[in-house]
Amino acid sequence: MVLYQSGDDRISSLKGSGYNQLNNADGTEYTEYTEYNPSTNTADDDCREHDQSIYAAALAGIESIGRSWLARALECSKPSQVWSKLEEGKFDSFSLKRGQPNDLAKLRYQVRKVDLTRLKARLESHQVGVTYVGAPDFPAKLVGDQQVPPVLFCKGSKELVRAGADVSSLAILDSLCHPMVSIIGTRNCSHYGRECAYQLGYDLSSCGVSVISGLAQGIDGAAHRGALDANQAFPIGVVASGLNLIYPSQSRDIWNLISERGILLSEYPLGAPAQKWHFPARNRIIAALSDVVIVVESRRAGGAMHTVNASTSRNIQVMAVPGSIRSPVSQGTNDLIYDGALMVRDATDVLVALGYSAHQINDTKVVSARDRVAQQTADATASGVTNGLNLQPGSNQLDLDTNTLTGKQTEVLQAIGYEPTLTSAILNRCHYIDIGEIHSLLYNLESLGFIRSGDGWWTRLF
Repeated sequence: MVLYQSGDDRISSLKGSGYNQLNNADGTEYTEYTEYNPSTNTADDDCREHDQSIYAAALAGIESIGRSWLARALECSKPSQVWSKLEEGKFDSFSLKRGQPNDLAKLRYQVRKVDLTRLKARLESHQVGVTYVGAPDFPAKLVGDQQVPPVLFCKGSKELVRAGADVSSLAILDSLCHPMVSIIGTRNCSHYGRECAYQLGYDLSSCGVSVISGLAQGIDGAAHRGALDANQAFPIGVVASGLNLIYPSQSRDIWNLISERGILLSEYPLGAPAQKWHFPARNRIIAALSDVVIVVESRRAGGAMHTVNASTSRNIQVMAVPGSIRSPVSQGTNDLIYDGALMVRDATDVLVALGYSAHQINDTKVVSARDRVAQQTADATASGVTNGLNLQPGSNQLDLDTNTLTGKQTEVLQAIGYEPTLTSAILNRCHYIDIGEIHSLLYNLESLGFIRSGDGWWTRLF
């Protein structure tokens, strides 16, 4: 039996009798053709020959089917078998998202209207592969997970594709067998947080550790920029939309680089826009894939805490970067450390948490945070690049040359803490200076290298 929407040109090509014009409960018209013959219906013949991954992709696109039900179904049946049962209306052994649907004919229509040949061509045109629960290339870390995604869409480096296989058979297993660390945090991060995330991403990738994030702006993006610059381990992005819809659009460059050098994962079919509820669902996949989860900056109720909760429920190690007690974007991370999360000072702490031995860590040649600061100071001394700073002869310390600053410049600088400081706070502390003049002084101090600006934040560097 084949179902076609009213107006479909293929209806006129049907030979013989046996098709009727019907209506769904919502009034949508469709045609039911009851004389299906495998020997004459070449379109259905082609569908039966499709790779199992195409059936899995089609199942993921049926909105009436819930994830938990589909995962259970795929644990005991191949995607094509599940598809056939749905197509034939055999629901006796299945339970759908809201129990048995009120309109089984409508669900059957939703299944039968899917053009599998067209779906396969669309996946291939976007170079998107598909894996599913029970497939040999399904990530081992997700097998048996309490909230396993039944189907994963993937787009990645050609190095991850099996020799001789088409793009619908991405061998993602090989790319997901390294140590994997997720680096997450707030979108509205400070310069401190952005730099920490970048350095952690760079150092961990240099050591062969795959960096995972949700590709959001802020901490996620900075971590992956560092990992991409190191280019020593496959970066992994888990997103909340279909893989042909880049979200957020500002992450387009990172998105494209990861698809070239690493792998992008999504449980949502092509064309699915990012929805608000997709993000906490995505975060559970980030947590489940990770050996360690690092929170660089987060508010107490930040979205990163969804990933933390998903990690702790799976007994995955959570680590946090400490921040100023006055910084709102470090309240969440400082709370995590207070509650027992391991503190991250540099990549060495993460490697220890991953189980690296002292000998292995020495072999990686990761520079500790303290050694890096000393090296940067020595490099600045040797190069003579001062950026408004005075290099004291015979020392490796960089100090402010207060003689180069005017009185008002000094007052504005002193109003800025070493933690991110809101512009409104600076205005309050320097209320006796004209607002326009304060903005001019801030940009002047930034050009001299004393401070840096952010999204409404200012941070003192020295």
